[in-house]
Amino acid sequence: MHVSPYPSPSASHASPKQTRMLGASRMELQMITRQDNPSMSAQADVIVIGGGANGALITFELAKRGYQVITLEKGALGNGSSSRSAACIRAQFGDPRNVLGMVYAEWFFENFYSILGVPEEEQNEWLFEQNGYLFLYEDPGQIEDSAKSKASAKAWLEALKAAHMQQKLGLPVEILDPSTVHARYPHINPELLIGATFCPTDGFLNHDLIYLRGFEMAQRHYGAQVFTNTEVIGATRAKDGTITTLHTTSGDFSAKWIVNATNAWAPRLSKLLGGMELPITPFKRYLYWVQPHSSVFSDDSWKKLPFTIFGMGPDRGSYCRPHHNELMYGWAHEAEPEPQFSDEDQDRIGAGFHPDSASGDRDYWLEFRLNVNDFSELLANTGRARATAGYYGQTPDHQPIIDVDTQVSNLIHAVGFSGHGLMMSPVTAQVVAALVDGRGEIVNRQICLPPMFRPEMTKLMLDCSHFSATRDFYAQKEGAYI
Repeated sequence: MHVSPYPSPSASHASPKQTRMLGASRMELQMITRQDNPSMSAQADVIVIGGGANGALITFELAKRGYQVITLEKGALGNGSSSRSAACIRAQFGDPRNVLGMVYAEWFFENFYSILGVPEEEQNEWLFEQNGYLFLYEDPGQIEDSAKSKASAKAWLEALKAAHMQQKLGLPVEILDPSTVHARYPHINPELLIGATFCPTDGFLNHDLIYLRGFEMAQRHYGAQVFTNTEVIGATRAKDGTITTLHTTSGDFSAKWIVNATNAWAPRLSKLLGGMELPITPFKRYLYWVQPHSSVFSDDSWKKLPFTIFGMGPDRGSYCRPHHNELMYGWAHEAEPEPQFSDEDQDRIGAGFHPDSASGDRDYWLEFRLNVNDFSELLANTGRARATAGYYGQTPDHQPIIDVDTQVSNLIHAVGFSGHGLMMSPVTAQVVAALVDGRGEIVNRQICLPPMFRPEMTKLMLDCSHFSATRDFYAQKEGAYI
């Protein structure tokens, strides 16, 4: 869910929240976002387009490896989906390749400050809260609709199969019966459940910190350059089709490699650069924020609640987690594609989605609360909500594209994350860096993860075939729920 409880940054500077977060490092942020510095070069080894979490960690990883890196962002840092993210992270995926990748990502975020080289005196903001992920599964025997009952039964069987696979890979996933769920979380009604899965090492992230610190440390330690308010408006290509020059609103830039890290904006950028047609569809998604009434929760114990998904069958998939002094709610509801959305559209609340003034024949906030109410009456009635919005960049199989373009040999796409972009950003950075290091090739579609991740293993390989730009996008669908 790519949305945030905070207003988006202005076009020229970080938001007040971001300024408070960086504290003494505010001057560093100003340095990397200035466009009028004559010492800044317009040439680099790699140009990264996109100022979100993936752009930041790609920039950092490439700069750390010794490449000269320029990042271009058409607005402010976090102008797009990263600043509007639900910022959740889990290793409970159905594909073992994703499980391994997300175990690495969780390790990365656990060690975020040390990996990026943030001085100890500046490590004063939380980055990763490991409250766990709780997937609730509905008892198909209590569902009257036969099609929905069969789908729920299938979802539970797949969950059990996935949990056993995850356990074999070393993930501390638990399979819980309804009584155990209720004993741990008395606010959840066990009568509707057939069971649940829970992983204590999953949780949620401080999204602003990831891209702001990522860019800051890339600049401070390795000399990366970041140009904000700099939109790519065209490109010059050589006879062999490679991009030689990017034309922007701040002048021309050139590099050996171009990285498209714009996610929901990626198809239009690829077309502008002469690249492939990307099978990525932008969908609007909403989050709702509630500050719980004291009459609902007598203390702050709710702040330790796990990220909870209320049902995994048809018409389910609503979720909730704590966030500072609020509870955050979301839902993978039906939505129409919006391929021509504007930056301003990100924060527009559509008809029927505002919690106070729903219009038409649909009231999504009410529908959402009724969905949650089936599992927890308490969490469905915590207080008055406010809504925020943003966009998913979704592929048909819900897997990202992290690969060299099929038409332009020096263009790399790192896009189409289908709601998982923030959590996957450490993996994305490693894959893109391997593509650049290997002159566009990954040996047998595998990369070697950093040795400090698992020092007891001399060589831990990650299969990246499911990120291919030429794969069958309809062969297998990964779980779409956050």
